[in-house]
Amino acid sequence: MKRSRNYKYLWSLTPSLFVIAGNLSGGWWVALNVAFSLGVLAVLEIFIPEDKSNQTEETDWFPDGILLMHVFTQVICLATMVYSIVQFDYNLIQFLLLGLSVGVNSGSSAIVIAHELVHRKVRGCEG
Repeated sequence: MKRSRNYKYLWSLTPSLFVIAGNLSGGWWVALNVAFSLGVLAVLEIFIPEDKSNQTEETDWFPDGILLMHVFTQVICLATMVYSIVQFDYNLIQFLLLGLSVGVNSGSSAIVIAHELVHRKVRGCEG
């Protein structure tokens, strides 16, 4: 059985996990996603070849499920950011890194969602 290329899109949720972990840990840990998304992912982008295959075995629920997970993790990221601001005493740089970390994640999740929705054949609400 061939593995579907859709499974690799689960990796798009990784920055959210770094945001949540950093927000719950406080201190300089709030920079986890900044380092991961703007450092590690940028370097990996250079070395990992682009996958241009379009094979899939999945039904429509799998990509839709990933999109819903992005929405769910975004809400958790924002909630843990508020928790972190209340719970921890940040200096200005840590506070800016907290906002940058959540902001980079919000933007990258929005790009993933928009990219998937742009490929839809049916426009508008289904129901």
